[in-house]
Amino acid sequence: MRCVTSLLTAAAALTCLFILGGCGESATSVSSNGMTLQGTVVYDSGDQATQVTVHLFTANQDEQISQTLSSYPAVGFSPYSLMSFDPNTQEVVNTAQTDEDGLFQFEDLAAGTYVVDAVSPGYACAQPVLVTLEANSNAGTLQLSSVQETSGNLDAATWESGDVYLITGDLTVSPDVVLTIEPGVLVLLQGDFELKVYGGLQVLGSPSNPVRFRMESEESSSSGNWGGIRIEYATAECTIEGAVIQGASTAIRVKGADAQIGECLIDVPLTSVSYTHLRAHETSLHLV
Repeated sequence: MRCVTSLLTAAAALTCLFILGGCGESATSVSSNGMTLQGTVVYDSGDQATQVTVHLFTANQDEQISQTLSSYPAVGFSPYSLMSFDPNTQEVVNTAQTDEDGLFQFEDLAAGTYVVDAVSPGYACAQPVLVTLEANSNAGTLQLSSVQETSGNLDAATWESGDVYLITGDLTVSPDVVLTIEPGVLVLLQGDFELKVYGGLQVLGSPSNPVRFRMESEESSSSGNWGGIRIEYATAECTIEGAVIQGASTAIRVKGADAQIGECLIDVPLTSVSYTHLRAHETSLHLV
């Protein structure tokens, strides 16, 4: 039986769904049914991605989660099965290689819903593709973006849609500096590091095009969690909208600052999934 709790705190108007790990069942099996799924992979430079590995995952079809979230009309993430996708924790059910034109193909697939993701050294796919397979289909084009490493003190910056960033050490947004993260950015963590905000933070994801935070790989994920987003005495506006935060020891901490947090999915060790919408006003808040 899946456990669900609705919580209202005095710190802020906070509605969370805590869906505890190990309580329910997901459909993950794939049987042969003769269908074909194909598509194309390109680099962010526009070049065709040859000899690139493409992974096929079964999308999360947990009916209890879907039914629970449907009871809360404020939950806007759609499709939910893509928002909860984490290649570090889900099993690859099939693998293909792209040809000289960047084309890939999976054969003998059963009808169902799948997530297609591509990997290549130094590159990552910021936006995996969700496909509902009912007949031979085309997944379209997956873009591999070059992974940009960052750490230390950050100057004012905008991370653009489709970009992939790898945080290799604690990353600090200094007072009077603003970091803007556009929809569709993938933020990877190499280890137990934090995003510390003393200036301003604008995470501008949306339910259909979120900003994703997760560990870099299964190996780094198994070695420990990352520290999450810490907002302390920020000198500028802080907004976190449409974010998917996975694998953090504490997803968001707010102390002595105003922060608007809306339509975020949080997948951390204490809870498999929680949905959050709140406003923290000059208070201490730990969101796990």
